[in-house]
Amino acid sequence: MHPDCRYAKIPATRTEFWKSKLEGNAERDKCSVEALLSGGWRVLLVWECAIRDKNALLALPEALAEWINGVDITGEIRGGGIR
Repeated sequence: MHPDCRYAKIPATRTEFWKSKLEGNAERDKCSVEALLSGGWRVLLVWECAIRDKNALLALPEALAEWINGVDITGEIRGGGIR
């Protein structure tokens, strides 16, 4: 769940559970990215919104190729494209 995603929301039931779970997931992901970077890997996050609709899915191969052929160590692909 990334900031400003139009699809991101906390479920209406058991909100405290879901908020805690999603925050824990984000912290785990942050640690995983840091470990990969420490190991010399480049890291690209592909968010669910990047494949959620047909147009976004069709744009994904080009966005992946752009990042793979680039020099950035990290990146994100969201519904709105690469960042």
